[in-house]
Amino acid sequence: MKRAHIALVVSAALLALSTGCSDDSSAGPGQTTVEQSGPGAFGLSRLDGLGREQTSASPQVGEDVSFDLGPIRASTAFYFLLYNVGLSPITGVTLSIGDSAYAVYPTSIDTLMPRDLTGMLPIVKVSAYHGTPMEGVGNRPCLPMGRDSATLVIRGATRTLGGADTAVVLTAQIALTALVMAVDLRLGCTPVDIEGPEAWTGSVRMLPGMGSVVPNYGTSASGAGVTPGEWVLLSNRGNVTIGVAVYYWDHSLLCTIGPVTAGLAVGDSVFVRRQSGPDLTFCLDGGHTVCDSRVLQPQSDGRVYFYVGCNGNVLAANSCPPSDTATALNVYSP
Repeated sequence: MKRAHIALVVSAALLALSTGCSDDSSAGPGQTTVEQSGPGAFGLSRLDGLGREQTSASPQVGEDVSFDLGPIRASTAFYFLLYNVGLSPITGVTLSIGDSAYAVYPTSIDTLMPRDLTGMLPIVKVSAYHGTPMEGVGNRPCLPMGRDSATLVIRGATRTLGGADTAVVLTAQIALTALVMAVDLRLGCTPVDIEGPEAWTGSVRMLPGMGSVVPNYGTSASGAGVTPGEWVLLSNRGNVTIGVAVYYWDHSLLCTIGPVTAGLAVGDSVFVRRQSGPDLTFCLDGGHTVCDSRVLQPQSDGRVYFYVGCNGNVLAANSCPPSDTATALNVYSP
């Protein structure tokens, strides 16, 4: 009985203390003092990670804010915290992005309370679709190579100091850099239209450790294939460094020889000189950076493999030598 009596006294004391600390003892049932102190306002901050080590900068406030999300190599999701930095609730919140290459979730929130009245903040997910799907299989179109941007618009309704309904809007400019692996190919004097409908025909040999065959740069396409003594020139026209490995198929030994490797910086070129007519196989590694799948065909390891065969076309040997800045790859001794 004594313990129950002591607990009852302590509870009563805590209740009295909390009542005495109220900012406005005149507030009636269902009312909060902040509703009469000013309108609500949006704030937005980027959330870095969703685990225990997550970090978030101070929210950006105002009608127009901006975020630079940095480079992406494939489709990527970004996370933000949405605040009500004002004093009154914001209701009927909607979130939208007018660009189909981006998506936002959620698209609506019933009520966003002032952050001083809640210990929870809604997380906003913005997805940028770049070459790969966020879920499922298949391919998505790549974003334009380089800088790209989208506009996130957040709208809602709140009340002014005088109690009138008013709209509140935050417009967030979201910028990023889309990385793309892209190359140009030249066989002797002939630029190769690797985007053409006849560019890739059939498939050939498997390289060691590969789970599938290597696509063939089409021998049926105009100008395809090179004769001994010709140059095969590969140039990096994307915006990410490419690791290049070159093999050749030894017809007498029936095996793949190589590879010879090089790092191909943006704007640089490498070349191989055909000496005795072997089929040259290229492996391009952009560090899991997407490429236009209609042009280059990445394998399950994220790399692109293709080979250039010898089809007997008569091309003037060495008539179009590569520039002095191109790096030579000697796959085998002349």
